[in-house]
Amino acid sequence: MATRAPSEPFWARHLAGLISGGYLIAGLIYIVISDRLVLILFDDPENLTFVQSVKGWAFVILSSIILFVLLQGSLRALRRSQRAQRAADERYRRVIETTNEGVWILDPNGRTTFVNQTMASMLKCKRDDLIGQPQHAFLDHDSNVAQVDQLSRQCDGHRDVFECKFRNRDESSLWALIAASPLEDPDGNMVGIIHMVTDITPRKTAEDALRTSLESQRELLSELDHRVRNNLSSLISLVDISRGTAADVGTFADSIRGRIDAMNRAYGLLSSTGWERQNFERLLSLLIPGQYTTRVFLTGPRVHFAPCLSGALAIVFHELLTNAIRHGSLSNDDGRVEMSWIGSAGDARSVNVEVSWTESNGPRPADQVSVGAGLQLVRGLVKSDLRGDVDFDFPESGARHILNLQLDDAVLDQRPRPDRITAAQFVTGIEEDGESNKRPALRQPSDSH
Repeated sequence: MATRAPSEPFWARHLAGLISGGYLIAGLIYIVISDRLVLILFDDPENLTFVQSVKGWAFVILSSIILFVLLQGSLRALRRSQRAQRAADERYRRVIETTNEGVWILDPNGRTTFVNQTMASMLKCKRDDLIGQPQHAFLDHDSNVAQVDQLSRQCDGHRDVFECKFRNRDESSLWALIAASPLEDPDGNMVGIIHMVTDITPRKTAEDALRTSLESQRELLSELDHRVRNNLSSLISLVDISRGTAADVGTFADSIRGRIDAMNRAYGLLSSTGWERQNFERLLSLLIPGQYTTRVFLTGPRVHFAPCLSGALAIVFHELLTNAIRHGSLSNDDGRVEMSWIGSAGDARSVNVEVSWTESNGPRPADQVSVGAGLQLVRGLVKSDLRGDVDFDFPESGARHILNLQLDDAVLDQRPRPDRITAAQFVTGIEEDGESNKRPALRQPSDSH
């Protein structure tokens, strides 16, 4: 691991020169002073030779003692410095290995020279697998040119903080915040780059979740605005239709209340089921008053239609039921209603459904039956919202209506099911499944329609 070495004290860097210079200066001073003293104190040549020999040996012994003391002190200081350096290196190593941040060191060419265990764990690989590899080899496949350039700039010695996306060995993504700094030798030359890497994947995941949530919220608000506008438009249309056929205020109030109540039940069902697709049986179970549920028979495959069609279908079925209760087969004790349908796949995720509404054992229809405002409303909704057509017929046996519907964004379920069930049997099945709380209290249809 290449790091910038700490500066040494002056005496440590020039120890050999200081000892040699000191020894030379001390020797010169000793020779000059000792020679003068010998010449002053001794005149006899024989004594002079002996004194010169003693003086030489004294210099050797004295200089040896001084050198020993100096070297011993220097070696002790050097050993203390080495122990301190080893302790500092050990502390540094522990910091590097125990930090929660990844440490990634590169040479000037951008190849890996060292990573700590935290960094290897982030990338879910072994440390040896990283040594010698260029850092950009671990970038995510979706990384853009800017991220590659950001990594390349570090080889020029730039200090920077930036985000980068890596690809782990298990193909998962690692978002990292990188603080890059150059490594220099004692002379100031760059010898590598150190990257302190922080895992910010949880933060990025939270940001993505928040962004998705905000986008969903915007879509929900837009959808809510659209539905509120549609509902208000529908209410205005219902008011206009009911007003045109009402003889007095009471009749108008009863008529509009029944139609709005049908829409309310449909939207209540959607709200209780999280605005998921619904089917005919579930919607009818909310619209048929309890005393008539054993006299209405349902036959057909499961057709799951889009939530946006619930309001129109609720009004259509409400009008047909109200006519049957007021004028048709449900107005006596013996009549019944058979509602059957067949479905086929249409184009662009649509389902074509033919609904047959047949009444029997009821009072004989009048010779001339006019299509009133309620059935006119059915015809309009079938044509505009359900993209189909309707044929009303009133033979002597009872009313018989055919509705051809094109349900957009619908699903046709072809799984086997009972051929014929009453609405009561379907309601019982809902209650046995623990869904009875989804069925609101029913309002008896008004006498005015």
